[in-house]
Amino acid sequence: MIKKGILAVFICAVITVLYVYQQKSTYNYEYFSVGQDLEHHNGLKFAGSEACISCHEDIYKQHMTSAHFLTSTMATDTTIKGIYEANNNKLKIGKHHSFTINEKQDGFYQTLKNDSLNTIEKEHKIDMVIGSGVKGQSYFSWQKDKLFQLQTSYFVPTKQWINSPGYKEHTIAKPRPISVSCLECHATFAKTTASSETKYELSKRSMILGVDCERCHGPAKKHVEYQNKFPNDTIGKHIVKQSQLSRQQKMDMCALCHSGSKTKAPNKEFHFVLGDTLDNYLVKDFRDYYRAKYKSKLDVHGNQVELLEASKCFQKTETMDCNTCHSPHSNERGNLSMFNAKCINCHTHQNIECGLTEVADMQTKNNCIDCHMPMLKSNSLKIQNESGLVQVKVRSHFISINQTSKSKINQYIDSL
Repeated sequence: MIKKGILAVFICAVITVLYVYQQKSTYNYEYFSVGQDLEHHNGLKFAGSEACISCHEDIYKQHMTSAHFLTSTMATDTTIKGIYEANNNKLKIGKHHSFTINEKQDGFYQTLKNDSLNTIEKEHKIDMVIGSGVKGQSYFSWQKDKLFQLQTSYFVPTKQWINSPGYKEHTIAKPRPISVSCLECHATFAKTTASSETKYELSKRSMILGVDCERCHGPAKKHVEYQNKFPNDTIGKHIVKQSQLSRQQKMDMCALCHSGSKTKAPNKEFHFVLGDTLDNYLVKDFRDYYRAKYKSKLDVHGNQVELLEASKCFQKTETMDCNTCHSPHSNERGNLSMFNAKCINCHTHQNIECGLTEVADMQTKNNCIDCHMPMLKSNSLKIQNESGLVQVKVRSHFISINQTSKSKINQYIDSL
């Protein structure tokens, strides 16, 4: 006879599994090979993030709504945002052509139509969605073992289909080939095929989409097997712990993707894991390299780590890192009161009354970040829409007093 406690655990497990499959239906397991003991470059094997649920269910559920988790998914009616949101289902190209996104029995397609002749000229299946949908999304298509970016992207702020970055306005172009390097900041793992001599032939069955648990914590099969065997051991084994890391090691994990001024060593994609030193994966010393060559390109998009490191808030403490203000597990976007509380937590010993008395609205809302970390136009993140070239606004991570323009950032750049 099954004891009530065991029965309750079993029922909870079934409910959890059903919840995960419902929420994570965007995964097509043809491209998700954890069941085949997918192995990282360091020899450790992946367990699959679902294996984390039994011990970390709340964190897992929170993470499923985060931009990290959603930064790459399989294409479905729930992951292609523009299907229901776009003002109209058409991207006009020149005088006679347009792209539309259409659903067929086997999925969604980007369709190129000659409007003058009312004929379809080309179709490409949308296999993968890249981008969480906070700013926008791009779409990838498989052609045998190669991925290609399609010309149609979706820009969320204006609810418009737009040219994918790099495509010329009013010009029909071939889909752009995607290398394994392009996926490094949008996936947990990917690698080239065994026979590939280029970075463009990718192994479909060695790909884990989304920035998932094991992207930041490392391949965890050994950890999961141990904890399942010894469930009463509450001190996690065979897993890297944040508490064991230096501040620089913590920063390097984020800098891998949030620090654009770097040149990667060849064939090092997806080798870096938590606890490594980023300099080992770059052609030259990371910090000296960007200061010497890229200081003029320091930008609010992609250079969040450098800008934070340039801030006095960061420089005057030995403990502040990215996780001081951000939880990598949660969707915190737009939660101004929470971020404001983070500021207050460190400044309680100071007189924090806002000096900008004319900005009454910000004071009322206790909004620290819109003054001290404003949304600024990016020089590197630009999109082409019907109005022309648009610089996308991104939150600055250079924390400054009364920073209302790029002047403070420029002063820092000049001092390098």
